[in-house]
Amino acid sequence: MPHGTGAAAGRRHSEGEAPRQYRAQHILIKAEKENAVAAAEAVINKIRVQAEKGRDFGELARQYSQDGSAAQGGDLGWFGDGMDGARI
Repeated sequence: MPHGTGAAAGRRHSEGEAPRQYRAQHILIKAEKENAVAAAEAVINKIRVQAEKGRDFGELARQYSQDGSAAQGGDLGWFGDGMDGARI
């Protein structure tokens, strides 16, 4: 169970502390066929190197992500303690 979920989060909230909020972003690279896995891994490594050099994650997502979140820089929105992460 991820940190901050379940009963502990409920206790913290009932004790007057605000639940924590987390913003999620991602870059989706598709590998729909078995022979596409190596190509996808190469792209992922290229993205990783650029991110490690300080390139903005949102810019990388807009350039490389292959889903609807690309236009928003990979933004998946905000999540709080105890929220269902299944929508990610």
